[in-house]
Amino acid sequence: MLLSWPKPYGDECLSSWLSRLARENLCDPYLFVKHHFQTNLWAKDIDKYLDDKHLSVICSITPYPQSQITKLLMPQYKFYGIERTPNNNSEITLLNTTLVGFRKTKPWLQYCPLCLKESPYYRRHWRLAHVTVCPKHNIKLYDRCFRCAEPINFHRLDVRHDSMLRCDKCLVLLTKAPIIKVNDTALISLTKQIITANEQHWIKWQSLDIHSFLLFKGLAFLVKGIRRSIFCLLCDQLKDQRPDYTTLSLSIRFEIMSIIARLLSQWPENLVALHKSQYFCQSAFYQETRHKWPYWLHQVMRTKLSKEYCHVSEDEITQAIKLLIKMGYAPSQPNIGEILGKDRSFKIPKRLKSKFASQVKQETHLMRVFSWKN
Repeated sequence: MLLSWPKPYGDECLSSWLSRLARENLCDPYLFVKHHFQTNLWAKDIDKYLDDKHLSVICSITPYPQSQITKLLMPQYKFYGIERTPNNNSEITLLNTTLVGFRKTKPWLQYCPLCLKESPYYRRHWRLAHVTVCPKHNIKLYDRCFRCAEPINFHRLDVRHDSMLRCDKCLVLLTKAPIIKVNDTALISLTKQIITANEQHWIKWQSLDIHSFLLFKGLAFLVKGIRRSIFCLLCDQLKDQRPDYTTLSLSIRFEIMSIIARLLSQWPENLVALHKSQYFCQSAFYQETRHKWPYWLHQVMRTKLSKEYCHVSEDEITQAIKLLIKMGYAPSQPNIGEILGKDRSFKIPKRLKSKFASQVKQETHLMRVFSWKN
């Protein structure tokens, strides 16, 4: 019989509430879960999914119905009749958990020190990779202990410690983290919309009613396009395309989301303006995604950015390559496109690819970017 049943907060994640439940009953979270569930739930991402069997156990030892406990989980869109795919919301937006035993070795949860100080629990939206700022206090979140840089593992804290708001390694109170103010109103506004979409499953945006699954799906495509685009390839921090977005550090995700926030603040005008600049690579947004865009993104990509095919002769490409070499630029396809007055999504026609294969270089972040504006 439990001594106490702390009430779940409306925006609390399940892992946070289970830890509070254990501590309220004077038990270490690990031992509490092991005793009642006969398994190590901490070795799983219980904020993402918990089966009915384990949910029933929670209901049997607390007075709360399963419907209330289920609300602590992240939304699962398979219940909305949407097929579960690699681009599903859970895989796209939740910070990835890398587990060794029952210790999470990479950042899987973020926190706002001021929110923790006001109410000592961990919010559900702090698991979202797209959320990098606190819209309530207009400050930057943390994804590690500010002192020792270890990921947050509140479920490993011994019950003898006075608070679950401590780092399990150095035991510093996370509420003492330095405050980093954020003045980016566009990013703060977008973060509010993302949190609303995650909690309510719908948002109203530019006269459109958008389901949260379609919002997150569109954001995922924008993230991929931005990471592939030239202006990110020129930035040392953002040039590495290999890590999954959900495993990137908070500082890198903050920069990417700031770019997306500026694009969406005046949509699609800002995207069109970026399209005309030297830093936009249209093919980066189109690669492997053109038939999968949600409707709110598809409409803009097709009507505002797509261009009609224009014939390019062999002689034009030859002269463009010669001019680039003469000016000291690598003859990459995007640079050739700039020379010919196209854009950086330019591709040499298939009928001519073999002829120019030895002359055209694959573009990398180390290459000089040609633009008539230089």
